[in-house]
Amino acid sequence: MKKAIRHMVFVMTFLLCITYGSSMVQAEDKTITVTDEGSAEVELVVGDTGKILPSITPSSSAGSGSDSGNGVYYYDWYEDDYEEDYVDVAEETPVRFSYTLRDHYWGSEDHCITIDESGNFKAVKAGTDTVEVYGYGASGAEVFEAEVYFTVHIDMSQVSLKKTELTGYLFESARYGDEIWYQPAKLEIPISSPVVLDEDTMGLDVRSESSNSEVWVYASVTDNKLSLELSASKKCSTNLTITMGGKDFKVHVTLQPVKIFSNSYLLEKGHTKKFTISGYSGKISWSSTNPKVASVTKSGVVRGRAIGNAVITAKIGEQRVGCGVSVTTAAIKKVCARGTYIYKNWKYSQPKRAQNGYYDCSALVWKSYKQYTKINFGSASYPGTTKTESAWCRDHKKLLKGGFSYSKIQKMQLNPGDIVFKSDNPKEPYNSTSHVEMFIGYACTGYDSNGKPLVIDKWASREDGYGYSFAEGAICARPTK
Repeated sequence: MKKAIRHMVFVMTFLLCITYGSSMVQAEDKTITVTDEGSAEVELVVGDTGKILPSITPSSSAGSGSDSGNGVYYYDWYEDDYEEDYVDVAEETPVRFSYTLRDHYWGSEDHCITIDESGNFKAVKAGTDTVEVYGYGASGAEVFEAEVYFTVHIDMSQVSLKKTELTGYLFESARYGDEIWYQPAKLEIPISSPVVLDEDTMGLDVRSESSNSEVWVYASVTDNKLSLELSASKKCSTNLTITMGGKDFKVHVTLQPVKIFSNSYLLEKGHTKKFTISGYSGKISWSSTNPKVASVTKSGVVRGRAIGNAVITAKIGEQRVGCGVSVTTAAIKKVCARGTYIYKNWKYSQPKRAQNGYYDCSALVWKSYKQYTKINFGSASYPGTTKTESAWCRDHKKLLKGGFSYSKIQKMQLNPGDIVFKSDNPKEPYNSTSHVEMFIGYACTGYDSNGKPLVIDKWASREDGYGYSFAEGAICARPTK
């Protein structure tokens, strides 16, 4: 019972020391004196050394190891009759001591101190330990017992951060229209410390706080490195307070979004475009997923070499930003721009679809193509319908083999200007068409864990990603085919 009470007091004392005892003195030698059936509570910092000295007093040789007062019975297990041997411990004084580290209740054998057979100890890491001291008389009987409770702190006065002014870069994780979401900025600060600090270091208790309510921060420590993750939605700065082992560290961080000029671009074949990055001026590695379609130089100059699609990637460290590039003709580039303009600026009206300033889905396709190409889908003076436009594509062999499939989007096999029809009856697709939509390119929305670009489909009069609404095998045509 006494041991249990002493241990409880020790644990409570340790917890209080973690909270309030961060300012410790330099490592030093200490001598710990204990008496029979006594205990000692010792606070150390990592690096402290010392020795446990059992104190022998007249009372040390009286009654120890026995509940009956002056002696103890021992069984002689080597005799067949198990005779009991009586030892009068009152007549003995300790001639030999042992020092044993008690295993932790949570099963860890990773002790924070080391101790040798002579009682010499050294504090090697933060934590708690208990040393049990036993003394034995000449007969081998236990005649002395004591405990020493150790609490080892980190000397935080010797701990500092090697950087306190940093810039974190925010890279896009998603985009919808003009709204952009960013990945957390990841920063790493080396820690100067006489001992290795880690997330498992007892008493380190890492906490973080941001002065800017729009900046969320998470901090962790591994192998003497402070790792920070900061989330924000725009360019900003914040003052961080990082608390480790009860000591506050101040860090100022500026967060800078890194953007490519556009995540989607239509480039005319034979033309070039200088791609730019804002928010970062260091080393950038440029690459193309299909150099035969769109090549890129070390300085970010993209050249359209053949009709098709590619993703141009700017790699900054381990992060990437990209742009879906479609190489097309000057006419189709204008057709796509016209379709987008009509959708954003004109009014939808089926009764007035033929008038200037009005459109419906088939009128949008007809007006966009008729203005910049010779294609009028068989109707020179009046917008066609989904039935007449789909039939014209069929009769003029403009259909894409296999029809529409979402895998064609993922493989970047659709080209700007392609049109897709919705049908109410798959068995009679041309007689039951109800909608037509114009594809206008790809947007790069990020990268997977292997660095592969992720792309999303773009449409003249629908939100990005609208392709999911088309049935597999739907009528899909390329009017310029």
